[in-house]
Amino acid sequence: MKKRTELPNIYLGVILCLIYLPIMLVVVYSFNESKISSVWGGFSLRWYKNLLGDEMILQALGVSLVVAFASAIIATVLGTLAAIGVNNMSRRRRAVVLNLSYVPIVNPEIVTGVATMLLFVVLNGGISKVLTALLGQEVRVGFGIGTLLI
Repeated sequence: MKKRTELPNIYLGVILCLIYLPIMLVVVYSFNESKISSVWGGFSLRWYKNLLGDEMILQALGVSLVVAFASAIIATVLGTLAAIGVNNMSRRRRAVVLNLSYVPIVNPEIVTGVATMLLFVVLNGGISKVLTALLGQEVRVGFGIGTLLI
């Protein structure tokens, strides 16, 4: 019988500390009374009081929650419909669709982000031109929650 070493467990412990220790330090220092983060000035909820008193922060929190719940619901519905559709495809079409689904994994995030931004800019300009032509006055469509959801 092979003797197991503790090296994998030690390695896992070091990696978990490297991942979670900075997060725990941020949480602990968020209760710091001092304005300087490197100096502990005592326990305080002052910064959270200031945070919850800021109207713009609360509005941003509300938008974030709306976008989070809406995107979760939309993703669940679309994912379920896509899974049903892929399951009902022929073997060849299923292989094509599954291979295409790997493109976001292989493609770097920055390329996807820039391409999506350019798509939104082009679509926003096109929509503005169409609405301007239809209404006879200049209409500018801004980016909003819909763009964020997409």
